[in-house]
Amino acid sequence: MVGDLIKAIRPLNLLIVAILQLLLYYNILLPHLDHPRLTLYTFGGFVLSTLLLTASGYLINDYYDHIGDQINKQGWHRLTRSQLIVTYSIVSLLGVAISIAVAYSIGQLSYVSIYVLASILLYSYSAWGKRQPLIGNVMVAVFCGLSITILLLTERPALLSLMDTTPTLYHQIVHLVIGLSVFAFMITLVREMVKDVQDIEGDRAQGYTTLPIIIGIPRTKVMITWYLGVTLALAIWWIISQWQSQSLPANIYFVFGVIGSLIIAIYRSSQLDGIDTYAGLSKLCKGVMLLGIIYVLLV
Repeated sequence: MVGDLIKAIRPLNLLIVAILQLLLYYNILLPHLDHPRLTLYTFGGFVLSTLLLTASGYLINDYYDHIGDQINKQGWHRLTRSQLIVTYSIVSLLGVAISIAVAYSIGQLSYVSIYVLASILLYSYSAWGKRQPLIGNVMVAVFCGLSITILLLTERPALLSLMDTTPTLYHQIVHLVIGLSVFAFMITLVREMVKDVQDIEGDRAQGYTTLPIIIGIPRTKVMITWYLGVTLALAIWWIISQWQSQSLPANIYFVFGVIGSLIIAIYRSSQLDGIDTYAGLSKLCKGVMLLGIIYVLLV
């Protein structure tokens, strides 16, 4: 059961979330904050509560998708629906408890509401959103974007102090975090659309009305390519607007690493032929996300 549970919570995805928050906080925010709210321990609790929330989202998703997963992902894991819902409840409650402890330690109990709202968002996605065309995709993408920008809210007082003393640096930091949030939103949105194509048989068996079921795979393929094109355009705009404020190694890496990989993804999306070919594009999009995370190390 332990091995099945590990599979169900998608450890690689959780690791990506943890690394991104770690790099953003310690490489971008903390070096420029005079009086940060988060300590080593409270930041650890902050990350852990985020990971537990994300893991609970995967568990409740598998609970509602149990029949479809037997068609789409044979041998994925052997957890029963009752095991999934019990584990989901435990993980969710543990996440809430840790978020309360972190919020109390920094004197902002109101922040717990953010965790609760995010948990409701993920539950709503699994219970209702993912059955709808595009709505569920957007809900997951919004969650991924918010998992980045929440750091700005947590350290808002220290950031406002930085704005008073060094406004240029403040705007650079905020623009970088929001830019990464938009990037994560767009890539996640594309990946969710790709996954809908991969899962079309199981979703159809469960009566879902996802995008490829409603408009067909060929039109969904066009939308995937279009969204990747928008992401590429935003990435080009970003590097042009930020060229003077970032280091030369960071700029060169972004051009060849991030923009280059997006061009490859667009080409691959235009060459898709058959459901099996979508798995490669999904992995490529995850690679693009990882390249974006490495960019944070260089700025």
